[in-house]
Amino acid sequence: MFSPRSRSLREGHDAWLRGDLDLAVERLEACRRARAGLADALFPLARALSERGEPERALAALDEALASAPASEAGRLFRALILIDHGRAAETLRDLEALAPRNVLAGGLRALSGWPENEGGEASRRLVLPPGALWLADVAGRILARLEMRFFRERPEEALDHHHKLYAGDPPPPSAREPFAARCIGKAERVASALPRPLRSLALGLLEVLRRLRVRPSKAEGDPVLEAFASKRFDEVERLVAALPFPTEGLLRRLLELLRRLALRPSPPRRDVDSEVFLGIALLARGEEAKALRHLADARRRHPDAADIHFIEGLCHARAGKAAEAAWSFVRAARLDDVGLNEVLGGVARKLGVEIGLAGRTG
Repeated sequence: MFSPRSRSLREGHDAWLRGDLDLAVERLEACRRARAGLADALFPLARALSERGEPERALAALDEALASAPASEAGRLFRALILIDHGRAAETLRDLEALAPRNVLAGGLRALSGWPENEGGEASRRLVLPPGALWLADVAGRILARLEMRFFRERPEEALDHHHKLYAGDPPPPSAREPFAARCIGKAERVASALPRPLRSLALGLLEVLRRLRVRPSKAEGDPVLEAFASKRFDEVERLVAALPFPTEGLLRRLLELLRRLALRPSPPRRDVDSEVFLGIALLARGEEAKALRHLADARRRHPDAADIHFIEGLCHARAGKAAEAAWSFVRAARLDDVGLNEVLGGVARKLGVEIGLAGRTG
């Protein structure tokens, strides 16, 4: 169904989205050697090389692509992304100004490039974008990187607390803590209590068995990792996550899960995405960004499509003052969950008093 070239191109893009830049370069270089559809392979190859810390090789790949497709707007946009990320935005402003009237991405990058967010004053508190630009991952991710860096620079404790609350949440009210199954069984017990004695004893006995099999604490009350994380016992979070077994993979995992469901037994705790995220934030809160990034890179190999892991990686880079690296992680998170990332972006902007408006609209 797919040619080897198109398969390598798709695999290269998927590897980039997972953050596996070495594999992305390998697959896209295979497309480059095949020469078919050269520009289609060279544009994403340039992005992967740039994010791997090789901007000159990235720009050379774009030059090669544009030689085969000189009228390509995509090539000019990829060049703009690379130059902006490596602190050379002035070299691409003319291209962005020419493309902006007809291209939303170009308009968004042009607005972001001219935004004096670090200079103070009214201009730094308002960013005006063309309609639709905020829903483009390459724009939203780079805006969030700048906002998060400002947040951590100006109010580091508040920034950590804000993101901790995003994942810990607020304790549920008492009425919401009783699981749905427990409420149903409770109602059934009240009905059974009105039955004649022989039937009442039998019904109540069966309901008690069902309660023991099916009713378990809510996640907030029964998950020791979440409890420790919500209480900011970050050393305990690391110890608890380290003790969790890794999930069983493949057919065996599905078979074990089926057997547990047939037996009405809950799955045992495993190192899932939540626990990996909690540990990443715990390490970040302790000021161990490098250790957090090593942990998250390992977790990303197990959960490559988890937007939260890419997002926490971005937070670690932002706190370390690495704008480009933060942007790349946030862009991947936005590709995987644009609504979630935009909600975070809006919350951080409000914390900082930054208004994000749309060109052509007032008020």
